[in-house]
Amino acid sequence: LNVCIKEGCLSQIDGALRFVHDKVREAAYSLIPDNEKTKFHYNLGFMLYSVARRNVASLGEAILDIVDQINYGIPGLLRPEMLNDVIELNFHSGIKAMDKTDYEMAQ
Repeated sequence: LNVCIKEGCLSQIDGALRFVHDKVREAAYSLIPDNEKTKFHYNLGFMLYSVARRNVASLGEAILDIVDQINYGIPGLLRPEMLNDVIELNFHSGIKAMDKTDYEMAQ
């Protein structure tokens, strides 16, 4: 990752790594074969979750990205023993999404 940062493909902002441009992200994503993308998202989501699952409440807005990755990769890959974790993650993600919405402002 340090090479990508030095080459200007990634930037580090507030401890998070981001592609410097959507086209760079799209180019990197295009390197993943289509038949492996679902598994990639699923594995990425659970890898991110495994790092932070000790305290779901501490994930903050990152839970939205984690759950998005897991849900993108669920078809055909979800094992029965993971169902409760996925349900809990989606529940907390939904609460976080609702917290981000300013209902009064929207009315």
